[in-house]
Amino acid sequence: IRVHRSTRKVYHVAAGKAHLFALDWDRLDVLAGYIPIISQSGYTSRHPLYLIGVDATLEEPAEVCIACGNLGWRDEGKSATQLWGYLQHFMERGPRDLTVPGPLPPRLSRGQTFRNPFRDWYVRLRERLAAPGAWLRSPLTVPLQVAWLVINIFPDALAEVIQYNQPYTSFPKEIDELCGFA
Repeated sequence: IRVHRSTRKVYHVAAGKAHLFALDWDRLDVLAGYIPIISQSGYTSRHPLYLIGVDATLEEPAEVCIACGNLGWRDEGKSATQLWGYLQHFMERGPRDLTVPGPLPPRLSRGQTFRNPFRDWYVRLRERLAAPGAWLRSPLTVPLQVAWLVINIFPDALAEVIQYNQPYTSFPKEIDELCGFA
């Protein structure tokens, strides 16, 4: 999304689409969502921030729902609430006293993306086995960790590879310039 304080608009281009949605900031309905994810390996949920508004630029004005803030995994909506507070602060006071977000991590190769969950699992396993008295529990710990690898880690790694080629959204040049990205 792109947010502009002067026009008080939220701009959005859906991935793979060309149409630019423009929503009026003052008429947005906002909520922290709840998406249950049930699979063979267990249960989890995501809590994205939903921005809901009417795009009056269309021939027939239509309601648009934008989901943002994909950090909402197992945080009970905390990241969505923080993102909404950040956006409200920006619209009210501007960027001068906002904390600067951390730099985006470099994009990894497809192989690195696939191997990262396995590497993290291996590091955690070594830490557990290095704990005092861990060798006593190892006949139980190692098989359970291998089962965790097969049930959770491998599907997560496979999902990362499948999502690897999701395109980055590009905005029209005039919106990038208006919002200070060009």
